[in-house]
Amino acid sequence: MFGLGKFLSELQDLFGDLRGPAKALIVVLIGMAFAWMLIHHQWAEALLLVLSAIVAGYLLELIGTLLLPKRPRAGLLFLEGWVLGPAAIAAFVSGLIVVLAIDLTPPKDTDATTEEMMKTLAAGLSTFLSAAFVSWISEQDNTRISDRIRGQFYKKYKRAMVYPSPADGAMYFTPGSRGETTVYSSVQIGGWNFADRWERASRLSEEIAAGGSIPSSQAEIDNALT
Repeated sequence: MFGLGKFLSELQDLFGDLRGPAKALIVVLIGMAFAWMLIHHQWAEALLLVLSAIVAGYLLELIGTLLLPKRPRAGLLFLEGWVLGPAAIAAFVSGLIVVLAIDLTPPKDTDATTEEMMKTLAAGLSTFLSAAFVSWISEQDNTRISDRIRGQFYKKYKRAMVYPSPADGAMYFTPGSRGETTVYSSVQIGGWNFADRWERASRLSEEIAAGGSIPSSQAEIDNALT
């Protein structure tokens, strides 16, 4: 049966993974809206929108941490919401780049040396702002969002060393168990980019439901360590 999953898989084979470019396009489009606001001197409103997105992102992240460790997929869904803040900043910076490009366009009667200096300055500022902020929305490993989510998972899923495990809000797995390797292994799953972290969350959900990685005695932990 040619279901939705197969259809989406075929589209990805044809066009590649479009999540990253789609996110970049959304940021650029919102950036154009910010540029319009800045050109019309609506700086306060634009900054308020950015601040609201940052606050919303942190609230979503907080909900995600509360859902972990028992519901990893639901928790991850909310943890992903933290990107609202960086995305809003990236969009604002995209708009700011447009405004700078307009403001730093030299008048027609500008001498050649000054014109070249202004063009170089505009290009340098655009490159700096893009590298510093717009790159936050990348889909790759070792980005701010991937590192942040990995850190939350490391806090919530740990190796059991004693039985019973501490009641500190974390879930403790038997050393070397499927649950532990799902979180910490870089062999079974390559990294912490978007696809990898969702694969980890899905496997964790299955393993938590099965209960096979939770130690039932100190002897089980000791045997796993030897």
